[in-house]
Amino acid sequence: MYSDPRGSVKGRFANLLFQGNLVSDVLGLDSADSNKLIQVLIDQGFVERMTDPTGEVQYINTIKGNALSMASAAKPISRVTAEKKLEEFLNRVRQVNGNPDYCYFVK
Repeated sequence: MYSDPRGSVKGRFANLLFQGNLVSDVLGLDSADSNKLIQVLIDQGFVERMTDPTGEVQYINTIKGNALSMASAAKPISRVTAEKKLEEFLNRVRQVNGNPDYCYFVK
């Protein structure tokens, strides 16, 4: 998934059960703005409201919300660049595996 970097809502709460105050704290919003944002996320199908056994209101991502949280604003890279980066990584793996000073090796 590719996300527009100018978008106003970023996925920050992947696979997380959270309360409204977390949104306020992380994004620096007051309670009213936090509640408005959460309602927009509910209306657009990104999160669902739930109540825990103690009656506390919490929110959890939907599948659509998890997809948003995994979105990246980074531009796609070419196959040539990806192959170059992979080869650089594998060279570092070979260096680590060939050095007896390291306690571990990479499989």
